[in-house]
Amino acid sequence: MSGKIYKQGDIGEWKEIHQPYELNYHKVAGVKWCSNEEQFQTFWDKIKKFIEPKGRVLDIGCGPRPPFKGTCIEPLGDEYKKISPKEWWEDIELICKPAEEFIPELEGQFDTVISWNCLDHTYNWREIIKNMRRYVKDDGIIAIATDMREPMLGHPSFKKEDFWNEINKMKIVHLKNNFQERDVALVLKK
Repeated sequence: MSGKIYKQGDIGEWKEIHQPYELNYHKVAGVKWCSNEEQFQTFWDKIKKFIEPKGRVLDIGCGPRPPFKGTCIEPLGDEYKKISPKEWWEDIELICKPAEEFIPELEGQFDTVISWNCLDHTYNWREIIKNMRRYVKDDGIIAIATDMREPMLGHPSFKKEDFWNEINKMKIVHLKNNFQERDVALVLKK
């Protein structure tokens, strides 16, 4: 696949190329990384300190081990449950569908909505941000961490300027560059 140009917005490419790549990555390396309890907790403790999640939490793109108790939207969730320990999914309400698809019953239900290392793996990141704003309560917070690189296998990605245009529709509460393996991490208010 060397030299292939990947496209944001191509749902067929996302389903047929990027999602299988993502699942295979976690079968080979991701679940192993998450299984190191000290490593996993230390990594996520720094993120939790940065975000300071409160109340009811929605995690969009939680990966093979949800770091937050609550509700997770993860299109590969059923597959991840097959390759990871059962206890990782205890106290998790799992919704297995693309985060681009709005779920009306979740509107205005969450104090904290998080998308950590997810947006650059999706086929329509703008729609996900729009949904995040609809899911969070008026006084809640939105936390986003992402990479902003050229599209590649597993990462359809997006243009930096497009991302910032979308982010600037909200109030930036905290911003860190190059934080916890992500190019940018943000805590936002609607």
